[in-house]
Amino acid sequence: MGDDGRVVFLDFGLMDRVDFGIMESCAAGQKLAGPDDNVSDVRFTPKPLMKNMAYGKSKTPQYEPCGNEEFAVAVGEQIEMEAGGQSRFGAMAVALKKLSDRYLMLTPPFIALLCRTFITLEGLLGDDPALVESYNVYQKSLPFAISRLLSPRTRKGCRALRATLLDGAQASQGGATIPNWSSLSTLLTAGSQTEADAEDGLLDFADLGAEAAVQRRLLRTAEGAALRRVLFDIDIFEACRSFLTSPDAAPLRAAAIGSLA
Repeated sequence: MGDDGRVVFLDFGLMDRVDFGIMESCAAGQKLAGPDDNVSDVRFTPKPLMKNMAYGKSKTPQYEPCGNEEFAVAVGEQIEMEAGGQSRFGAMAVALKKLSDRYLMLTPPFIALLCRTFITLEGLLGDDPALVESYNVYQKSLPFAISRLLSPRTRKGCRALRATLLDGAQASQGGATIPNWSSLSTLLTAGSQTEADAEDGLLDFADLGAEAAVQRRLLRTAEGAALRRVLFDIDIFEACRSFLTSPDAAPLRAAAIGSLA
């Protein structure tokens, strides 16, 4: 623990490189936006997903393709069963290990190193009872996940960003380019719930400059080029009109009124 209250973790051990596509898929796994097959894109599972049909019957696996939705449900249920499943990376690693008997999973080198790093960090925090109860690694990493989602480097990531932030139906009909108010309202609702959950913790951890750093990265550096391109393409006047009249923008209008009240 540093003198300023921050948790300091230095690891100069094994290293690996992660390409931009995998980084974007990892960030999309936060359920903010992005493709539905994030787990496969991270290369943690094969394409298509494979289910062991001999599970519980034979020690010799018999794999058959299965759908993403089935796997997502299985992962969610297993994580819920683990203590700290919603707040600790180690619990998720245990959940996926238990699922590996039922579904075929891969272990790229960077996955092993990421697991090692996060589990080591959480092990260090485990010496403090208050941190064990209140520290949520997913909440702490959220600003950086959002930054990666809003600064894609791949063509697929750029398309996903535009589909999330812009109203594609309006543009396809020859209309002005306006924000996708429905999607933005969903993101606002998810963010509000995350903040409410954070307030329930025993300790109030500040973001220690993470939010400000993300804003600087997106607005002042080349990493934010895709996001700035989206903002440049928006018809400002039509966006203002739709913000005031669109039913999809109602949650955003309510939030704006609440912040001004």
